[in-house]
Amino acid sequence: MATWLIVALVAAALFLFVRHRRNRVLGGLPTGELIAADNEEQECPVLISHRFGLKGKPDALVRTKAGAVISVERKRTIAPPRGPYESYLIQVIAHRILVEERHGQPSTIRPDSIRESVV
Repeated sequence: MATWLIVALVAAALFLFVRHRRNRVLGGLPTGELIAADNEEQECPVLISHRFGLKGKPDALVRTKAGAVISVERKRTIAPPRGPYESYLIQVIAHRILVEERHGQPSTIRPDSIRESVV
């Protein structure tokens, strides 16, 4: 009886691990340490720049193995074929500025900084 329970627990743990990895990839999170996320488990802090008069709250902050902090912004809409909406790009740029001031990271914008997912 105890053997079946152990097997069932190991199978459940493996299932949850695989599901977590799959959800992270489908959710558009880059690989690295999730240091903040705006979800029911934790809250992403509001980032403030007094220098530029900006305030923002990314959906997630991920620290890569190289030490870079990436802000992730998810949208519930699919971007049109011409690319992301201009307002989304402006939001990502503002978040990069905020991350640079908070974490001392250079403000580099990469095309994969915008993560859009359909919910």
